[in-house]
Amino acid sequence: MPHDNRRLMQPQPVCSFAQVFSAIWSRPQKMVTGLMTTGGVDFEAEARHSQRVGSFIALPHNNRIYPCCWGNTTNHMGKREEGQRIGQYARPLDEWCQELLGQVPSDAGKYTVIGAAARRTASMSRRVRPTLRRWLSEARLVHRRSKEACT
Repeated sequence: MPHDNRRLMQPQPVCSFAQVFSAIWSRPQKMVTGLMTTGGVDFEAEARHSQRVGSFIALPHNNRIYPCCWGNTTNHMGKREEGQRIGQYARPLDEWCQELLGQVPSDAGKYTVIGAAARRTASMSRRVRPTLRRWLSEARLVHRRSKEACT
């Protein structure tokens, strides 16, 4: 099995792969933009389907989330035994899906809230952007400090 000995995401995603995939598939261009990884990097995800591998979510750096990989911290791609890391993308995708379904994300939406602010930043005037950038960096710092305090 490709996922033997793979670490599971903690907590496990609330939405299933099928829910996330269909939510992205139903959007214009089958893509969701304006999300932010757990490390604070903007990314976009695209729902794709191929005859050879079936449905998957395409991520930056030619990374992919397959249905069998959902809920794991890594997928089964690449030459490395442990695969490519996908947890930093799956968590914000799960929260985005929960938000669409009207559920409250388990981590209070900390990644989608920051991502929503980033989306708004793109459409605002240049005069307002520095203020929002400062706010985003302060929000990331607060999140990082609270995460460190828990460990």
